[in-house]
Amino acid sequence: MGNLNVEVNEEQLRDLFQRFGQVQKVRLMKDKYSGVSMGTAFIEMLNDRDSMKAINGLNNFNLQGRKNCS
Repeated sequence: MGNLNVEVNEEQLRDLFQRFGQVQKVRLMKDKYSGVSMGTAFIEMLNDRDSMKAINGLNNFNLQGRKNCS
């Protein structure tokens, strides 16, 4: 998922994606020096069907004032 607000955290993303199925892993990309989010995250779902539901359901989804792309 891209174009994330820097305030979004992994727990919020897990909660958001769990609406579409079981989440296996959430990895929020952060700057290695400052620890600030880079606005991109990788979310792994249990199966392809749930992944596609999440992609379709969250593409252009407004999260904390930003339209995100999945």
